[in-house]
Amino acid sequence: MARVRLVICVTLPAKMIKGDNKTMTNINVKRVQPDKLDSEIEDKTVEGWILQNRNDNMAIMKKPGKYGSFWIHALILTFTWWTLGICNGVYAFYVNSKTKAELHLKVE
Repeated sequence: MARVRLVICVTLPAKMIKGDNKTMTNINVKRVQPDKLDSEIEDKTVEGWILQNRNDNMAIMKKPGKYGSFWIHALILTFTWWTLGICNGVYAFYVNSKTKAELHLKVE
């Protein structure tokens, strides 16, 4: 007779940001002088941030999240192989939601 294993996946809570965005994002605000805004945007672009929106008083930059360590994924797959990668997907979603960030550069 075939055995059936029941695996319960825990749904992680998501922060609601601006009402329509349902992913977790770390938002940081940095205040800069009006003449330093362009140089700060260039510096953050070199660091891997992507410019999403810009006007005279503010710039919004985002950094994409990561998906976790290869070795952690291998360990999860080793111990939870019967879930067919669902636990790896949950782990990747969790790490991605924790590591993505948004930066608001505001002019003082």
